[in-house]
Amino acid sequence: MIHVLETWHFKDEHLGDIAAVMQTMDELVGPAAHDHPAFSGHATFLRDEVNDPASVKVLYQWRSPEEADELIAGEDLVIAEFTQKYCTAPREVRYLTEVPHTHDMEDDHEHGHAHA
Repeated sequence: MIHVLETWHFKDEHLGDIAAVMQTMDELVGPAAHDHPAFSGHATFLRDEVNDPASVKVLYQWRSPEEADELIAGEDLVIAEFTQKYCTAPREVRYLTEVPHTHDMEDDHEHGHAHA
């Protein structure tokens, strides 16, 4: 399992309507992604409105980098017009793996509870 982190860079004239722009993108690529056998859950859209309001990060899990490459390569033609209309550059894609840490191995019932 990997995490895919996409960064989309938008033109200034679209910054006031990022939610609608991202919905347009999701309608273009979402159906094929949801039907793909490596689909592992819906994406989260994140925006740093203070430091980088022109960018949106899209984070989702996928089964493998190879399968993500396959999907993303197939999306290039689908999003070409969208990218030209709304973006200042092509989306950036990175594959991340989770680093296990002690927190992941603790019992869930211990989180957020005061101990006597």
